[in-house]
Amino acid sequence: MYVEMTYLSVLTSLVTGSSVTDVTRPSSGGPCYCLQQMARGLYSPVSATFYRDGGADRLLVVEQRGVVWRMAVDGTKVDTFMDIRDRVSTSDQIGENRGLLGVVVDPAFTDNRKVYAFYIRKVEGRDYTYISNFRADNGRVDAGSELFYIRIFQPYTSGNGGPIFFGDDGYLYLVTGDGGEHDDPKGNAQNKNSFHGKVLRIDVNDGQDFTEGESSVAKLYGVPSSNPFYNYTIARPEIFAIGFRNVWGCSQDSVLRTGGTGRIFCAETGTNKYDEINLIQSGRNYGWNIRQGSECHMTNPAECSPLENEEFPIYQLPHNTSHALVGGYVYRGRQFAHVTGLYTFADVITGKIYLLEENRQGTWEKINWPACDLNQCPLDAREKPPKHILAFSQDRQGELYILTTQTFQVHSNTGAMYKLVSPRSTGAPLTSLRWFIFLFILLIL
Repeated sequence: MYVEMTYLSVLTSLVTGSSVTDVTRPSSGGPCYCLQQMARGLYSPVSATFYRDGGADRLLVVEQRGVVWRMAVDGTKVDTFMDIRDRVSTSDQIGENRGLLGVVVDPAFTDNRKVYAFYIRKVEGRDYTYISNFRADNGRVDAGSELFYIRIFQPYTSGNGGPIFFGDDGYLYLVTGDGGEHDDPKGNAQNKNSFHGKVLRIDVNDGQDFTEGESSVAKLYGVPSSNPFYNYTIARPEIFAIGFRNVWGCSQDSVLRTGGTGRIFCAETGTNKYDEINLIQSGRNYGWNIRQGSECHMTNPAECSPLENEEFPIYQLPHNTSHALVGGYVYRGRQFAHVTGLYTFADVITGKIYLLEENRQGTWEKINWPACDLNQCPLDAREKPPKHILAFSQDRQGELYILTTQTFQVHSNTGAMYKLVSPRSTGAPLTSLRWFIFLFILLIL
């Protein structure tokens, strides 16, 4: 899990008395959602990705312990797609932040068979974030094909980040944590020479050689010249945006879908004040550890003066109403007409799902999206709401899925995957019955 706080510490960190109003209204006459189980018995499933291979839709489900399952689109397990447990750093501790945190396939996977992973690895007693490339042959990743792209030292076991995805621009986005501890004591998130607490953007199709120190090494990726710090001598050119604590869930409202805006949404877990929903833009500073949400976080107010290229959250939730957020997707499917164009996210601890709607003034409002009573749901979608939500996923048709767990332990197989489906029409059973009676009478006559 990417969340910085364990289950118990989250519950004990809730504070009240925030000056920020948390506006919440019920869903405006739209339906609730039902849950159709896709898979169960998963070990802390942290992400799922739908992709194309040879013209067919495929699904990968990533377990934090270092295993990736290849599944049919109906959730039926086909086989093990990837297994790198031999190099992934984890433990049995409740709230473990390390492990395999994200996997994505190359947009040209059918041709190049490339897969990219974001995981934590222990080397000589020290934890590192690894962003690596693997090759998949014959339906399975060759664990021995690993090529390291980026390695980042993790001074603490928390604050690792984890989101990894390809943007509409074809570049690979990587979202790192600040390195750990509650207040980023080393100021990594604001340091442009550090990979910590950043959104990075690289070009995996533009490898190049460069010389570093006394040895020549191969750099297996390029840096887009449009990156905001590409020509800076005091900043890492890979950086796309700065000032993050520990992002948990990022997605792009892809322009490849009808109505897609191309905007990138990320949810971020805070410490004692706020969780945030941010729109990620090139070169912007999202404030941590100087600010948390829109408020000053540093003890010295003089250090909280306006930041260069500062960007505030589009929405922030105080910890008296939010425990830890996981980001979802802008809905672009057909199951829920009233949700089209709204951003979905969830409270990890309570399992509640919310919507975020932008009004004409450009401000955002949170909407409760309740689970249906089970008798409202289709017979194959009558699952009870889960205890904890770890991640969202979205298929190529724009429909939504959630990955859940009953515990916060990497090596416990209490995880599951569900598809969100609409409740049945109240008139459908009666209509079907009428047709049955009509046909029955015809047969008698």
